[in-house]
Amino acid sequence: DCPRGVFRYHDGMFYASPYPRPISGVPVGRNLHGTSFAVANMTGLVARVLKNSSQSQIREALIAHAENVATRSGA
Repeated sequence: DCPRGVFRYHDGMFYASPYPRPISGVPVGRNLHGTSFAVANMTGLVARVLKNSSQSQIREALIAHAENVATRSGA
């Protein structure tokens, strides 16, 4: 489980939230969710990291970002 806006890296894989943005009045569990939302969320997160990194540094920058989030959240 990853909250929206963050991602994780574990055993060579990146993980992102499988949920879209919340809909007012709709419980998270009743909203659509799945792999396509996780891919879309990860794509947006990659774009944010890419703004501050060169293409050759992107993988390392993503792993470092994911590890920093995990460290801060205690995951």
